[in-house]
Amino acid sequence: MVYTASHLSLAVLEIMAHLGSEKLVREKYVYFELDIDGALIKSPPKGGLPSNWKEYPAPSSTQKFGDKWVATNDTPVLKVPSVIVDIESNLLLNPLHPLFSEVKISAARKFDFDTRILP
Repeated sequence: MVYTASHLSLAVLEIMAHLGSEKLVREKYVYFELDIDGALIKSPPKGGLPSNWKEYPAPSSTQKFGDKWVATNDTPVLKVPSVIVDIESNLLLNPLHPLFSEVKISAARKFDFDTRILP
């Protein structure tokens, strides 16, 4: 499974939340843009996520939720709310899904963290 964010700014927040700004190494980051047909994306129904999905550290129930989605092989993309900014979304990608080749991925582009957010 590949964990992505719906916006580059959200990806920056996710990286900082998980790595901490002291571990960022600016020279090593790239980003990709994805073009995904909406028919390839599944979202859990309202109330469909585990009740403790926002807890930290991440509870095993969220991993089990993702594992179940991968096992059903229903869609190549699962759209879930971000724990950090829950009105925005993260997209989970299943590269083993037969329709994954329909997800268009741009060439890698270099990304530098702004020095104002680094220690």
